[in-house]
Amino acid sequence: MQRVELRQLRYFAMVASELNFTRAAARLHIAQPALSRQIKQLEEELGSRLLERDKRSVRLTSAGASFLLEARALLAQGKPADAENVLKPLLAIQPPSATVLVLQGQIQQRVGDTAGARKSIERALSIDPKSGDALSAAIGLELASKNVSGAVKHVEAAVAKAPNSAPTLLTAGRTYAMARDFAKAEQSLTKALQLDPSLMDAYNMLGQVLAAQNRLDDAKRTYEAQLAKEPNNVAASTMVGMIQAAQGNMALARASFEKAVSIDPRAAVASNNLAYLDAEAGVNLDVALNRVQIAKAAQPDDPDVNDTLGWVYVKRGLPALAVSPLEQAIQKKPTEPTYHYHLGMAYLRSGDKDQARSALEQALRLSPSFQGAGDAKRALDTLGR
Repeated sequence: MQRVELRQLRYFAMVASELNFTRAAARLHIAQPALSRQIKQLEEELGSRLLERDKRSVRLTSAGASFLLEARALLAQGKPADAENVLKPLLAIQPPSATVLVLQGQIQQRVGDTAGARKSIERALSIDPKSGDALSAAIGLELASKNVSGAVKHVEAAVAKAPNSAPTLLTAGRTYAMARDFAKAEQSLTKALQLDPSLMDAYNMLGQVLAAQNRLDDAKRTYEAQLAKEPNNVAASTMVGMIQAAQGNMALARASFEKAVSIDPRAAVASNNLAYLDAEAGVNLDVALNRVQIAKAAQPDDPDVNDTLGWVYVKRGLPALAVSPLEQAIQKKPTEPTYHYHLGMAYLRSGDKDQARSALEQALRLSPSFQGAGDAKRALDTLGR
């Protein structure tokens, strides 16, 4: 995670599990969960007439994207056979896109056809060697088979083709970390942040790599030395703040994030962290909203950013506006209890008691002891469980 939590940093707490093969493979697995009502809307939009269109019109209209979204949603719901049926019109188009082949590979992987999945994903990479989805899927497939060397080969080939691609370097950092090659992981992630200081997941992974080696103090000294030489280095200032927060020095962390924002008013990670700190404290909420909107502009799909945006809306007394970004956060990371808790509070303050109860209960099912568990339980008591 990239955002600061006040009492517990999930950012560093989950180090061991993040480096576990199964969870790592799942993290790299590209799937976009969708709520059931979105599926219904897609069905209404597509209708049976869309299934009867010829291949050319599927290619030339927005129908292709609709098929793709529906297939992803069905796969996320554990319905690979239905997903495959929805994907068939797109697979019939020759040559199929790398994106379609990646999804086909994921469907095949889900039903246990590892050889077929590997073939589909390798074909996707041959069609679009720069496809981040294809690379992530290839690595995820190798990691699921505990073939770490195969995953490393994939990522090294990708970096050789795009040595200055921040997303590729981020994927490389993750893969090296899973292979326990922390030196290469740190090198890749540091370069990724130099190329793109707004790349939130790079901060996340770099923190995990440092924590896994019990090197927070050493890392902080390194970044502080870098700041002494380059006082306008946004990534270094942000990393110092993240480490200070992980060590419980929230005042110092805030100062470091403030410095990053003073260097670059559009520093996404620092802006998001400051907004979340203020939302938790219930202070400076107008400033917090401006800051999280800056982060949202830089990273519109990041679940922590969407959660922060929703939480700021809740704290500002605008719970109806909070629902959409909070639901987006949950779609990206459905197992994060804090997101469900925030959504429950948004519904509660909007007067929707049934939806509030459902979201709060889900938060506690996911973790009875997450940071906001006490508040979630008290909110449920007011609803009369």
